[in-house]
Amino acid sequence: QMTKDEIELTSTIYNKKRKLSIFLPSRYEIDTTKQFDVMYVLDAQYEPYTQIVSSLVEYYSNAQSAIPFIIVGIHSPNRWDDFLPNDNPKGGSAIFSQFLNQEVESYLVKNYRVGNMRVGVGHSLGGTLVLQEMIQSKSLFQAGIIISPNMVYSDNELAKHVEQYFESKPETYRYFYVRGGTADQTEQLFTPQIERTTEKLMQFPTAKEMWNYLTFEGQNHMSTFPTSFLDGYLQITNLLQFSSLSISNAEKLE
Repeated sequence: QMTKDEIELTSTIYNKKRKLSIFLPSRYEIDTTKQFDVMYVLDAQYEPYTQIVSSLVEYYSNAQSAIPFIIVGIHSPNRWDDFLPNDNPKGGSAIFSQFLNQEVESYLVKNYRVGNMRVGVGHSLGGTLVLQEMIQSKSLFQAGIIISPNMVYSDNELAKHVEQYFESKPETYRYFYVRGGTADQTEQLFTPQIERTTEKLMQFPTAKEMWNYLTFEGQNHMSTFPTSFLDGYLQITNLLQFSSLSISNAEKLE
């Protein structure tokens, strides 16, 4: 069972405390010299997200079927402010990115045995934030599990930025595991734009290697989260087993 630390992190960027829920895999206390890579889960104020992620990571890593991670849940009292870009009247995602990259990362490095790999997990607007972060010139995340992201806000602005990112022929490989459902109005609103973006991206050789999109038939906007997360998590495990993305998790599973 994972150990859970509830942290009230004093943020000078926000000038207030921000809550983190940090889950340590059971192997953290067993392998006392090992470093563990980090999986950021957004919207941790909705506890089922971190419960699902921590349970699946613990279950599959203990079954020797996947790699263990330290799970860092980021609570967002105002998710619209945290996740939308600054050019949106409601948004302040650049400040949130600064908070993650500077203050949360500094806290993790000082207090835990963390490896080099960072994975972002976000659903809906949380997926929007992970996607925004990953197309920056310097990104916290080397991989993202991006579930039902909202790419239609502000006249499809994010979709345009994603296309521009891959058109620029990025030299640093990042892995985008984009997942969604089909079964309700929200998915039917978001999915067509994701599919259009995916089709456009396939003209770029790097996107063919980095952008991986799947839909799960019959899943609605909320029910798609567990299925989508597990699929992306197992894909990332497979990636880490056969790449040098992470020094700490480069070894193959027994």
